[in-house]
Amino acid sequence: MTQKKQGGTDMTGIYKKFKSGTDIRGIGIGNGDEPLYMSDEFISKASAAFADFLSEKKTGKAADKLTVAIGHDPRLSAGRISAAVVRGLALRGVNIIDCSLSSTPPCLWLCSICPVTAPFR
Repeated sequence: MTQKKQGGTDMTGIYKKFKSGTDIRGIGIGNGDEPLYMSDEFISKASAAFADFLSEKKTGKAADKLTVAIGHDPRLSAGRISAAVVRGLALRGVNIIDCSLSSTPPCLWLCSICPVTAPFR
């Protein structure tokens, strides 16, 4: 794997902490013992990168022609993380459907009946 640097920091090890199968996981609320890996800045940048991926690699459509449905679980950090996702997608001009507190099946159902490019939960 190529080492990626951002501001002089090796990001490879940091990104590996988030990846878990098909999703991204991390510490969303700092507790003093563990650093807060899921910072608002990281989440916004990752969301903007997701929009770039959808636009450039997945669909070939301009970002303002994409629609992403987002939802979250009931964790304490969900509102903060959801807001950071919206900021990152909005930076690229993506249309957003906010499903708020919802499980995966309703988000996927929404994607089947609406012109949604991708779910983000």
